[in-house]
Amino acid sequence: MTGLHALIAQIIKTRSYTLSEKYLMHNALKDYVIAHQDLLTGKCVEVGSFDANGSIRKILPDIIGTDMREGPNVDVVCSAENLAEHFGKEHFDSMVSLDAFEHMQNWRGCLTGMWAALKTGGWLVITMASKHKGRHNYPNDYWRADWEHIFQIWPDAKDMSTFGPSMGWVVRKECDLPDLTKINLIAVP
Repeated sequence: MTGLHALIAQIIKTRSYTLSEKYLMHNALKDYVIAHQDLLTGKCVEVGSFDANGSIRKILPDIIGTDMREGPNVDVVCSAENLAEHFGKEHFDSMVSLDAFEHMQNWRGCLTGMWAALKTGGWLVITMASKHKGRHNYPNDYWRADWEHIFQIWPDAKDMSTFGPSMGWVVRKECDLPDLTKINLIAVP
């Protein structure tokens, strides 16, 4: 494990911001999307698009916003678990999910649904709250992960970054997901 920790420490980039956390996270997430917007092409979907603290619509104006509930920037009410059933398998060329993953009670089902709806060769740009972010209910807060969890799910994850109390990574769909029942994220008390 020591080698893995060294690799993770070598890969992770840290950024610091000085504004309030809510405003900071919105801008940090926007920065992360801007840095990867060249991957978010074709038919692109945002999973968890409910606007609780900002939107990426100005960066990606043609994005389809999905969320489990109606609200600002939600075009289609659809749980992440049901994306492939609603839109079809391998429907999207690219996918983005910003600080929504920790709010997905059935994270395994949600990742499976997201992965099924993404075309082979498509890109997923994803962020989530890190272990350093406190509980925040939009509408609830269930999970945290560390880099070992991310590598277990996506061994080929790229551009792993931490910014404020969030973490982000990029992955290209080139294979099936592993057996997610063998991976246990950190439950938020």
